[in-house]
Amino acid sequence: MAITVACECGWKMPVEDELAGKLITCPLCDGEVAVPGPTAGKSTGARDPSDNSASPGQGREGSRRKFASLFVSAIAAVVLIAFSVATLWPSRDGDPLASVRSSKEGLRVLFVGNSFTSFHDMPRMVRELSVASGEDLPLMAAQEAPGGCTLRGHWENGKVDKLLKETHWDYVVLQEQSQIPSFSRSQRLEEMYPYARKLDASIKERGSRTVLFLTWGYEHGDPKNLPGDAYAAMQRRLNQGYLELAGALPAEVAPVGPAWARALDLRPELQLWAGDGTHPSPRGSYLSACVFYALFYRKDPTGNAFTAGLDASEARFLQEVAGTSTGTRLPR
Repeated sequence: MAITVACECGWKMPVEDELAGKLITCPLCDGEVAVPGPTAGKSTGARDPSDNSASPGQGREGSRRKFASLFVSAIAAVVLIAFSVATLWPSRDGDPLASVRSSKEGLRVLFVGNSFTSFHDMPRMVRELSVASGEDLPLMAAQEAPGGCTLRGHWENGKVDKLLKETHWDYVVLQEQSQIPSFSRSQRLEEMYPYARKLDASIKERGSRTVLFLTWGYEHGDPKNLPGDAYAAMQRRLNQGYLELAGALPAEVAPVGPAWARALDLRPELQLWAGDGTHPSPRGSYLSACVFYALFYRKDPTGNAFTAGLDASEARFLQEVAGTSTGTRLPR
């Protein structure tokens, strides 16, 4: 039975009973959080979404907002052309949904996002981690992740809703376009919240659980939308954007971006980004997969035999970071 832990910064997640009465480190703010006993009352939840103290550039809201929306639209258009192939993750027999629609026992997960999700077959990495650990319910996953797609695009094209109606999923992961959650609160309320709420309602109506994929900041921040921006500042805004949405829905959060930040704090030379400074390298996708494995199975991935072709010591480091970032790794 998991215990729900909440930090003052807004992070909230179930952790294992073995951590009861111990102090753990918050993956978002690095503060210490006391884990209550298994019978303690419910947590107070995430921060009030009306608190927008960290939102950037409110004084120049109008012009920046217009430019940011145009810039995101331009990027989405280019990436959608580059990734025009259907993105449902194919199983080995050629039917994208054969395994999830079968009678086999498994944990069924639908990943909804874009190329930040689909790069290097990240959902398949999560499955391989579950198989290598001998889980009774191995992961069965599909992804609807065309390049550059927003939650608005996913809602309006109807494909995700169709998948929700046709198949039962244990979890549905929602990943917004990589910049939108870092924009001002008023932009998020207009461009992200309405469609996240609609998708979340459709997910919960069918008995599934929503997980928000808190992504990583760009290697050099987002200076085209916010002059002088840098990675750490963009990551802080992404953290706030996703945490506020999680509190409003409510939904669980997969702290992938904070896990990246933790790994880079420990090893600044680590190449988690691909050459474009935005998409993940194989290491970045593997760390993402380890975070999702820890979240879905409430287990520390440290020591898992699946390394996705990475050096064993490097893979173990990323596993340890994922375990610490999700609260599944016991204090040493």
